[in-house]
Amino acid sequence: MNFSEKLYSLRKSKNLSQDELAEKLGVSRQAISRWEMGTAEPSAQNLIELSNLFGVSIDYLLKDNVAQESKENAAGTENVQASTSFSKPKQRYDMLFIVSVALIVCHVIGVLNSLPIFLFVVSISFAIVIWSLISIFHIINIVILELVYRYYKKEPHAKAHRRRYYRISVWFFAFSPSLLLSGLIVYFGIAPIGVISFAFLFYFIICGTVTFLFRNKRPKAQDLDEETKENS
Repeated sequence: MNFSEKLYSLRKSKNLSQDELAEKLGVSRQAISRWEMGTAEPSAQNLIELSNLFGVSIDYLLKDNVAQESKENAAGTENVQASTSFSKPKQRYDMLFIVSVALIVCHVIGVLNSLPIFLFVVSISFAIVIWSLISIFHIINIVILELVYRYYKKEPHAKAHRRRYYRISVWFFAFSPSLLLSGLIVYFGIAPIGVISFAFLFYFIICGTVTFLFRNKRPKAQDLDEETKENS
């Protein structure tokens, strides 16, 4: 087998789609497709990462005459994964999903703390201070999510978890900043429209924009070469 055939076989043995393999390697899906079609070759760094990921030697990937037994002999390379910058120990749990759900709950708690102030507090200056603190709390949660995503972004479904986090939590974390801005406008007496109208206008603009940007991506059609190999 040549390199393209070996890559296709190894990917299928791990039950990985082209998208998932591309995400693990930090390359585009089109690059994986070109490798499997034989119209392009991976860089040296990508070859090392493929070797570590599939537990085979680079010689096995590149040389057509290397016997299948070399794959078994090279299985020991899997032990090197933990010490490479690309590889991370296989997670027992989907940590990004767990963290994103926990942070969404924190955003909800922030909103629940904002509501009594919005409904019952008379002093606008006091409300601005509290809404500022709650807005900072939301920002810290977003930073935590991005740091966790940065570490686990090569894991399967990492991007989907991140998109879902923003689609859901924006409807909670945008609430306090909207109230804060409207409160500042009232405090400085520069409100062009009613404070409530401005707050909800700003709120829905933020939520609608983020929801659109982080909407679910439509599944991509399988490449022609993928269909050909599946049907062969």
